[in-house]
Amino acid sequence: MALPGGDGRGSEPGGAYYRTDVSVPIASIPAFLDAALAELAVSLPKGQPITYGHVGDGNIHLNVVPPPHWSKEERYVLFERAETLIFENMASGGRRREPFSNGSIP
Repeated sequence: MALPGGDGRGSEPGGAYYRTDVSVPIASIPAFLDAALAELAVSLPKGQPITYGHVGDGNIHLNVVPPPHWSKEERYVLFERAETLIFENMASGGRRREPFSNGSIP
């Protein structure tokens, strides 16, 4: 996983966070979110998941925000793990869209 901007790591005043944009069949949204959020809670308890989207077309943004005091290296590890967990949970028929970014890891 590369670190330059445009690769899924958003940048905000509190620090970088992991951003995704995924497409899931509308009927699969509850199962996808249940599975992904449960796995994130167990595997990345320090990361705060934030979900939103225009679900009428199956588009979900599932972002993961690390604690603001974490180092660049700790954030990088969280971002790699979050990406793996989120996209593994798309096995229920989802379509991956590339992570997107409004910045890079500070």
